[in-house]
Amino acid sequence: PPYCLAIFGTCVLVDYGNGLNVLKFLTYTQNFISDNSVPNFFPVGWSLSIEEQFYIVWPITLSILLHVSKNRYYVTIIASTIAFISWLLRIYLIHQEALLDRLYYGLDTKLDALMVGCTLGIVLSSGLVTENIKQYFRNFCIATTPLAAVCLLAFAAFGNKSDPGMYYFGFVVVNFLTAI
Repeated sequence: PPYCLAIFGTCVLVDYGNGLNVLKFLTYTQNFISDNSVPNFFPVGWSLSIEEQFYIVWPITLSILLHVSKNRYYVTIIASTIAFISWLLRIYLIHQEALLDRLYYGLDTKLDALMVGCTLGIVLSSGLVTENIKQYFRNFCIATTPLAAVCLLAFAAFGNKSDPGMYYFGFVVVNFLTAI
């Protein structure tokens, strides 16, 4: 409901009720259809679209994986492989001279960010690591969080989504800094 209110409010306040714009935001498909309108109707919608698409696909995928294999080790390997493939796809598309908007707004090319967190969640909740390792990880996170925060702020201030280097390793570094 808050999202729908925001869309409705934007339509009323900006007087921009283009039917296609409203439809793509209400169906969370904004990342598939570029919003080059003036004024830009609801610029954060692409991020919400990626997340909603992920929240539909991942639980189904995870349920199937857990049904097929009770071994959490294999599920962890598959989840991390999905992240790795997403990163490789991004690199492949860079070499194919894909538009940076395609790389930045696609679920398949942003999936690594979400899958790093999922993989970490599976590892920490599945009994694959001992309590000592979990405690070490907690202590590591506590000790490195200030540095990670500074690095993330630096990426936010100086990173440029138009820089191809961000698509090779920049976003991967951001993913791991965010996991801390």
